[in-house]
Amino acid sequence: MVASTTAIVEEDNADEILALGRMVSYLCQRSKSLELGMSTYFLEMALLSLAQDINQHGLPQAGAEMNGSGFAHAELH
Repeated sequence: MVASTTAIVEEDNADEILALGRMVSYLCQRSKSLELGMSTYFLEMALLSLAQDINQHGLPQAGAEMNGSGFAHAELH
């Protein structure tokens, strides 16, 4: 029971990390297109921090999300 609960929590975390990455990447793109200046800097720092966390802890497996429309290298700044 504990092992299955741990797997569910890890999968939830993977989904959250991927969703956060997509949101921050989208916000970076939008703020650049709207020329928001300093806001873009903070969004890029948030994305960099997320990328560093993924590098330190490894990218959790998210099943279909990784096979589908997960992080594409072109989306990252």
